[in-house]
Amino acid sequence: MLLKEETKLLRVHIQFKILVKAYLEIATCARTGHVPTFDEDMEVGYKSGGMDDFAAYSFIGMEDINEKETFDWLNSKPLIIKTLTLMFRLVNDVGTYETEISRGEVANGLDFYMKQHGVTKEEASQELRKMNKDNYKVVMEEFMNTHDHLPRQVLLRCHNIARIFDVFYTEVDGYCDPKGKIEHFMTSLYLHPINTPFIMTWNTHQYSSSPLFSVNSPLL
Repeated sequence: MLLKEETKLLRVHIQFKILVKAYLEIATCARTGHVPTFDEDMEVGYKSGGMDDFAAYSFIGMEDINEKETFDWLNSKPLIIKTLTLMFRLVNDVGTYETEISRGEVANGLDFYMKQHGVTKEEASQELRKMNKDNYKVVMEEFMNTHDHLPRQVLLRCHNIARIFDVFYTEVDGYCDPKGKIEHFMTSLYLHPINTPFIMTWNTHQYSSSPLFSVNSPLL
């Protein structure tokens, strides 16, 4: 009989196999030289976005949930997960376009949209960003309206996935080039953490001199 932790890992392994198959489909498309339409790319991109995997990873360490109900919900392909996956695919295609094209890659949704609709890169980027905003509204609606049959802490893990998109792709491509702002964030979080008791002291001098309000703070 499988232990609880082994069962969680098995469920994650199943999700990962789906992701690997999607990557294989993308690689096969690239090798054959097939140029899909934007709509066809989004169908494959839904599988390769991997947000159900991200959600499954975040559920592993949770002790305050019903494991079977949570993973059954995840396996039912709920709307919030589908939408998060499309959001990732859209922001990733826009944010990594220059890097991927410079490497000679062809599997990029922004490029497919340009070719399908005969528009410029700027016009395509604007349309994909608009799609992303519309999808974010769906995520928020699902987050607010699904509490009656799913614990809030589960939905919050899903919502946090959407937040990470901004961390990766705002201003620069932090996903493909993590040596800049992502490295700075990680260093600030793990090597130079904020002294919480110091922050919470209500002494005026200490509060104003807190690293949270420093000009070098990653939060400003």
